[in-house]
Amino acid sequence: MAQPIFSQYTPITVANTTAETTLTGTGKGALSIAANSVAQGTVFQFRASGYLSVVSSPTFELKVKIGGVVVCDTGVATASLTFNNNLWSLEADVVVNTIGNAGTMTGQGLVKAIQTITANRMYQMTNSGSPSAIDTTAANAIDLTVTWGTASANDTITCTNFTVVKLP
Repeated sequence: MAQPIFSQYTPITVANTTAETTLTGTGKGALSIAANSVAQGTVFQFRASGYLSVVSSPTFELKVKIGGVVVCDTGVATASLTFNNNLWSLEADVVVNTIGNAGTMTGQGLVKAIQTITANRMYQMTNSGSPSAIDTTAANAIDLTVTWGTASANDTITCTNFTVVKLP
């Protein structure tokens, strides 16, 4: 049975910075995976959504992290149109390949951005084709981050919903 780990209820907006910044706000549950709480084959499902506003085709990068290690990454992506408060969503699955202090996890996902009624963008999220090293014997923080390519008050991303579910 699915076990919700975290459900965000406080929106977070990131704008006017080029520093990698968290999109995770206050929520129910913990933004961490407890030490020794996974088995080989355990899956974590990450879901996020909110609003995106951009001007002049900026670049951005979204990352899902476990224990500070990137497990899913859009790479540097370009929003190709100007739009205001349009919907974006993220879906990513991360599977535990091996456990222990030399544990590994592999993740893939997809980010969708609604730019106009007829023009939508999709950005794949990968972890460079190889498993990410994660020590499963330690507690590991969970994070969703964004990095803008240029600082602009006109380029904003708001994460209104972020959930993490653990599947046995």
